[in-house]
Amino acid sequence: MFASPRNTKAETWQSRLWIPRTGCHPRGAKKSSPPCSKVIVRRVFIRVELATAFLTCAERKGTPMNANKTISAHKFIEYAFASPQKRVTIIENALQPPTFIMDTMYPDIERATAHFLVSGCKDPKRLDGLDKSYQLREASSDHHEQRLLNALDAIQHVKSAPWSLKDYAVEFAVDIPHGIEVGGITIRIKAPVILKRRQSGFRDPFIGVIKPYFGKVWPLNSGQDTERGVLFATLLHWFSEQNLSHLGSSDPNMCIVADVFREEMFPAAKRNIQRRKQLQALAQEIADRWQPIADRLHSRTSSGSTATKE
Repeated sequence: MFASPRNTKAETWQSRLWIPRTGCHPRGAKKSSPPCSKVIVRRVFIRVELATAFLTCAERKGTPMNANKTISAHKFIEYAFASPQKRVTIIENALQPPTFIMDTMYPDIERATAHFLVSGCKDPKRLDGLDKSYQLREASSDHHEQRLLNALDAIQHVKSAPWSLKDYAVEFAVDIPHGIEVGGITIRIKAPVILKRRQSGFRDPFIGVIKPYFGKVWPLNSGQDTERGVLFATLLHWFSEQNLSHLGSSDPNMCIVADVFREEMFPAAKRNIQRRKQLQALAQEIADRWQPIADRLHSRTSSGSTATKE
């Protein structure tokens, strides 16, 4: 199906992959089975997910504390819909990112996606290069194996997602800020490409940004409810208005978050006053809770270090 790696460990984890290259069903499968474009990786490593869910203080040991009140956009949106316990965990992870968050391969895939989009979705060369590289890479642990599987899955979904960008000029996002200040915190947003659209009667172009979202276990829709994706895209629109006004007029329809694993696109809300108030309140809540949680983490880490010495 693809080139065999030279080491047996890589062969072991690769043998668990089924990555279809065409729009057919797997050999011997019934017609009722899911289409290949929607089923990329069959195996789910539950024990890996449990291990990352129940993060211990030992995994945080030695990780420097983030003094700035900074959180990524996708974690900020996840915070909006999280339980009280999960909200605490999100802030703790923003303060001291654990290993399983920092070793993701998605940033490389996002950069390759930018080249794919700028080419009009016609040149997947960089994505294919990553695909080949990951297939030949040796998995050093179950966790690393899951990372590789997720990365390969993401690449296939990027190439088959309905981007629908034919009406826009797509450019690399160069020399633009990577965040937005809201409610006393910095929300980190790295939009890889800018969309532009000219319209007769208007001197300046309409602009927007598109942001791939690689969230396999937390989709941006919940059944028929798309509020997660719309709220995320509304944040992108706010970011575009604040940081890209020198390029043109920000259009909410052109501020899009793409849920890669579900192959769904979410544009920003046209009526955004209440949603921006919601985003402001969430940011203020995080700002107010940041230092108390940081103090508790520091105390917990100090107590653990003292117990170890004794």
